[in-house]
Amino acid sequence: DELAGFESWKAPERVLELVRIAVAMRPGVERDDVSAVRERLSASDRVVEFEMEPIPVSSSEIRARVARGEGIDHLVPSKVAAAISRRGLYAAPE
Repeated sequence: DELAGFESWKAPERVLELVRIAVAMRPGVERDDVSAVRERLSASDRVVEFEMEPIPVSSSEIRARVARGEGIDHLVPSKVAAAISRRGLYAAPE
């Protein structure tokens, strides 16, 4: 569903110049809404869709838990939790 709002990001076309975006559909999000945004992008080939088992937690909750120093091992794959920890992502500022 984040791709549906991608055009409001800062410099979305520049983002697509720098990276490819992987998109997994969430339950309740209309594929037509996401497809419409993708069609308007000049580099729509830089957006890749993939299938993923839905995870019953939001990215906002993951970031909040990390900032509070709470564990996320039971909410995300172990490699994701390790990467977040290793890179110090989402930690509360000191």
